[in-house]
Amino acid sequence: MDSTTDGTWTPATTDSTSSEYQYTTLYKALQCILLLGCAVILVGLNSLVVLSFLFKRIPRTLSNFYMFQLAIADGATGFFVFFNVFSNIFYTLSKSTAYCMFETIPAISCLMASTFCILGLTIDRLRALRNPLVYIPDMTTKKYITSALGVWIIPVTVFFILPMAWYPHLEDTPLKACHTLYILKREFTSYFFLPSIFLIFASVSVVYVPILKMAIKHSREIQAMAPDQNEIKMKSQLQILKTATMILLPYFAGWMPWTFFTAAIVYNDDKFNSPGGIFTVTLYIAYPLILTSGVNPIIYAARMPEYRQAFRAFFGCQTQMIGHKLST
Repeated sequence: MDSTTDGTWTPATTDSTSSEYQYTTLYKALQCILLLGCAVILVGLNSLVVLSFLFKRIPRTLSNFYMFQLAIADGATGFFVFFNVFSNIFYTLSKSTAYCMFETIPAISCLMASTFCILGLTIDRLRALRNPLVYIPDMTTKKYITSALGVWIIPVTVFFILPMAWYPHLEDTPLKACHTLYILKREFTSYFFLPSIFLIFASVSVVYVPILKMAIKHSREIQAMAPDQNEIKMKSQLQILKTATMILLPYFAGWMPWTFFTAAIVYNDDKFNSPGGIFTVTLYIAYPLILTSGVNPIIYAARMPEYRQAFRAFFGCQTQMIGHKLST
């Protein structure tokens, strides 16, 4: 397969036997700008959500706790994205296996924690709509522990500890430079990483089918009945559901293209051993994936009055008490 020379990276011969791919100066400069922008957006916006929950400016509910954990995972992803700038500037860091592991594997673990947050939030919405009269959103010590373990235990053990102990050396990889596909063992990506992403997305999609059916049913019932306390509670749950759906759409749009293109490389010997056009595509479509982690706080502010008031308070804006008249 021909090596790409489209301004992204070029092959350089080393030791007269193997090809070493070097990113062009133009691509490095562009990547540094994009990475810095992504890091600032992710850390800055998600910090608002984290601080809002910690300082009790938003209700301590289970759905908000999942959004809080999602903000932690997304903000941490932005923090580790920042270190990619240095490996782009300094040639020796781009060839360092230890540094590549430091900047890449924690970010992968945080991204996987984000997917488990999405799954947990989806299951929480299913429970809320299935049994709206008995569903209790308020947090307890048990809920804090179980939801935190559900989000973080697999990302930490499988997607952080395991790849930290089981990894290739960059000089033994086809690219010979730091990249997500090559700092992870190909077997790990093939049998753990990609299947987990597909499984989580499939699970979320399957769970959302009954959720949407129940949401349509409850919306019709609310329109046909006089408002009472139960109807107001159901409207609140439907509002949260709409917010969760808006979170899912950009998440799928960002993750799925990268996942499919990555699968096309990892499961094909020629494309994996001789990075070419498809590999170049993955370099660029990774940025929408990363930026989806900064979209969520904007959605919260647009859809949920309590988040909007909390964000305004952090910027010193005067807030006024408004009725929680939620649209359906």
